Amino acid sequence: MSENTQQVAKITNAIATDVLNSVNKRMELGSLQLPTDYSAANALQEAYLMLSEDKNKPLDKCSVGSVTKALFNMATKGLNPAKNQCYFVPYGNELKLSVSYIGNIALAKRLGGVKNIKGQVIYKNDDFKFQINPKSGRKEIISHSQSLESLEGGEIVGAYAIAEFNDGTFDVEIMTMPQIKKAWEQGAMKGNSPAHKNFPDQMAIKSVINRLTKIINGSSDDSYLNDDNESNKVKADVKSEIKQNANSQPLDFEEAQVVEENNIVDVSSGSEETQAEIFPDEAPFKD
Repeated sequence: MSENTQQVAKITNAIATDVLNSVNKRMELGSLQLPTDYSAANALQEAYLMLSEDKNKPLDKCSVGSVTKALFNMATKGLNPAKNQCYFVPYGNELKLSVSYIGNIALAKRLGGVKNIKGQVIYKNDDFKFQINPKSGRKEIISHSQSLESLEGGEIVGAYAIAEFNDGTFDVEIMTMPQIKKAWEQGAMKGNSPAHKNFPDQMAIKSVINRLTKIINGSSDDSYLNDDNESNKVKADVKSEIKQNANSQPLDFEEAQVVEENNIVDVSSGSEETQAEIFPDEAPFKD
């Protein structure tokens, strides 16, 4: 590890430590509630290890404030990069938190009152009918039937996602294939990754689920998750700690536990692949 990388790791560790202290304080005061199975220390440890790797060289140009805010937002949202729920993307001198579609699902369940989310692909010869409820303005699936022939190399014309809420209501989002491809073009791989070419059905479902969960999460009451005053306070504490401990060894996250990488099974091929392999465009810090 180079001297510059060691310095980046030291600063990142100091930031992560102060963010953890701030999160724990807010939880003690009752101003922040996180899932019972979520460990902020564990998530921050994973983020620290990810951001300290040599291949993350753009990080040395990112401001302390932006790193602080990215880690703070990650922790208060209850997300963990080890579960591919979020990633860190450097834009110039700013580090941004990018929430993956897996993270959006987790947030929708925690903040949006969502019980379950399912997605389906629409093939060219499918019998697919939907309507818009004139009272609620919500889309409703009337029927959808398809054949085995469609599943075997059929032309994909669209996809839809259905969110079931805890109160028994449903919400639907539908996208045509041209809309889905436009969404793919917004990604780093422009829709040309091996995942897009080999698993277009899964990637189409991912896109429509992502759109639906973003709508749900955008309408939820999560204002406490982005407290700029709090993240600014953490930033000030970090700068002070960096000056005081400039020559000290990096702190250790003794509370952190190792999280095994989350795997998913591709039902179409029977093979098991990691989320990073199936969705590589969402993981800028992964090979």
